[in-house]
Amino acid sequence: MSLSPTTELEAVNTMLTSIGEQPIQNLNDLAGLSDASIAKQILDNVSRAIQSRGWIFNTDLDVNMPINQYGEITLSPDILRVDTTSLVRQGDTDIVERGRKLYDRQKQSFTFTSSVKVNQIKLLYLKTYLNMNVYTYKYEALEYSMIV
Repeated sequence: MSLSPTTELEAVNTMLTSIGEQPIQNLNDLAGLSDASIAKQILDNVSRAIQSRGWIFNTDLDVNMPINQYGEITLSPDILRVDTTSLVRQGDTDIVERGRKLYDRQKQSFTFTSSVKVNQIKLLYLKTYLNMNVYTYKYEALEYSMIV
């Protein structure tokens, strides 16, 4: 018996077999497979919830967020959370996320004159990170699917 990293397909199949359903062959076409589609959706939701906590594998430190042509700093869809890197809030700025952009609450403005340094937590797809995390997701998703 050889051990290899758990795949997204294996995680979904574990969830399916736990409710007495047959495993599927691939995740490419889930049309007509409502249980498999629901299992995949639960796995994705649990993945997002767990990754939102921020881990070594999905946290980038001291990232310079550039301003766009309008002086705004927009966040890409894969960014789950940002936090400015200053340990102590400066008196003239208080930067938070608002509407997928950075917003300065002190100045009440989305407009910046220079880039802002942040720590960011990114949403990664199951295929791009460690097996340990898939194992955790698989069983948290399995537990969640039994509650729902």
